Amino acid sequence: MLPAPFEAHTVEDNPTISMQLTRSLLALCLFLFSHCTEGARPNDQNFTAADVKPYGCGEECQENIRQGMKKDRQIFQGYPFDHDFYHTAANFSNANPGDVLKLEAFNDSSAQLSVPLDLTTYKMQYVSIGLHEEKVPATAFITLPYKADYGTKPRLLAFAHGTIGTMPSCPPTSSYNFYNYYTWQTLAVAGYAVVGTDYAGLGNNHTMHKYINPVLNGEDVYWSVIAARRAFPNTFTEQWASYGHSQGGGAIWGLSENPRVASNESGEYVGGVAVAPAPRVYDLLMAMLKAGEEDRSSTAPKYAPLIAEAIKSVIPPSAKVETITEAARERLPLASLLQLCIYGSQSLFLDLPNKGVNKSAYMHSNQLQSFQQEFGAALGKRGYKELLVLQGTDDQTVNYNVTEEAYHTACAAGNNVRLSLYPGLGHRPVLTASAPEFLGWLDERFRGVSASQQCVLRRVHPLVTG
Repeated sequence: MLPAPFEAHTVEDNPTISMQLTRSLLALCLFLFSHCTEGARPNDQNFTAADVKPYGCGEECQENIRQGMKKDRQIFQGYPFDHDFYHTAANFSNANPGDVLKLEAFNDSSAQLSVPLDLTTYKMQYVSIGLHEEKVPATAFITLPYKADYGTKPRLLAFAHGTIGTMPSCPPTSSYNFYNYYTWQTLAVAGYAVVGTDYAGLGNNHTMHKYINPVLNGEDVYWSVIAARRAFPNTFTEQWASYGHSQGGGAIWGLSENPRVASNESGEYVGGVAVAPAPRVYDLLMAMLKAGEEDRSSTAPKYAPLIAEAIKSVIPPSAKVETITEAARERLPLASLLQLCIYGSQSLFLDLPNKGVNKSAYMHSNQLQSFQQEFGAALGKRGYKELLVLQGTDDQTVNYNVTEEAYHTACAAGNNVRLSLYPGLGHRPVLTASAPEFLGWLDERFRGVSASQQCVLRRVHPLVTG
């Protein structure tokens, strides 16, 4: 088995991890060297049966992965992967959190970038904070509107994306539309200046990506705002807000509980929008497993490889992930070797019994519960600013009952949360249906309007029913 190539600890502090990292990078580089053409994306490579059979991946497994990789390609549409940009900047060791390491305008001479033509777009490498409060490099995109409709400066909005994968090959900034699916572009065309983090570990390989980790994903969002202000001094409003979907919704919930937003370092944080959020991964997975038992077509088991990578990113290198079976553990390194993104990763265990899920461990192991307790949100912590939560009741990825429970827990802790439930809508349709609500809500926050009630739960009534 290949050791995990990108551990969650700083290499400088641990010689053992340094050796593991070196061996893993050599293995990965040899694989890519033998399979890549010049300029090819690291997640768009061919593989042979000989490459994957040592990991217990037979013909059915191989076909599943190929189909998953085919769907991953649709996310990126062949947009070039800028290896030089994602490489850790030479000045990183002397930099501080929030510092800008690299800033480049997107060069769209090939016309492959699909963003509104009135926007000016940049990519940025900056410094965030990692698992042990150590500094880590992260990357982000920044879009500037054609003009400022609100006074002399555009409003600043920090965007947190949903699940795209856990590997360095999967950053939204390397997608032809920055992984837009009616998310950040809705805000950009409304006149906001948008800074969208990739999250540490996606794009740059200094550290493993901390998947579905509201605490650390929230840090990446926060420090992207500091960096955007340093990249473009005196350009944005003093006020700023945030918006995220799915994994990103959890990040925004985590951000709202981060005491940094109560300071003036980033400007005046006025609140966040969390759409179909995942702040409590253990509770969510329990609901997903139950749904899977009741519905054989449930997509819940597909997340097992991604959840395994999330746990792996925060436990010691010698510890094993308990939520998957031994056969799944044998196969998990393929996600790194092949640099699989969301659909490729989801395909890894599909041919295994129980799709590689160790149900007993999911329900009884302390590993997953501890992960939620340490890195989750909406668990009774104080929230520092107002939060709007938007959730579809037919969401097959984020169970709305878990979201409602998170809402009640946050409100019981004295936080200011508004939850709007959209009957009959799924994980992505709620994005467009809720746009009038969240755009109006954000406008009020920037204008200094406070919520009239501390906590509000409402069901939206659709225009057409039946």
